[in-house]
Amino acid sequence: MRVRHLPTGITRLATESRSQSRNRELALERVWEELRRRARKPRPRRPTRPTTAAVERRLVTKQLRGEAKRRRARARTTERRGRELAPAFTVVRGARAGYIAGSMIEVTGH
Repeated sequence: MRVRHLPTGITRLATESRSQSRNRELALERVWEELRRRARKPRPRRPTRPTTAAVERRLVTKQLRGEAKRRRARARTTERRGRELAPAFTVVRGARAGYIAGSMIEVTGH
């Protein structure tokens, strides 16, 4: 049995029972459930802010990324002009330990 709510166009089907009246009741109940579900309003989203630590981490990684790109750009320009190449890599100690970047000797002391 198919039941349709004319104002909204909601259609629900019930074929579980052999009885037409029972199927009509089941389909009608499903239409009412859908109407109740649609009548409910979702809770509004409460905007949140990132923590201070999260902002700090993001800024540190952004700084590291920018420096790496600047080093690559510098290396490319020195290659083109035939000058001495920039160092092949730079060692970086993590943000938690206190940001340090430089050669292996500068960072580790070895």
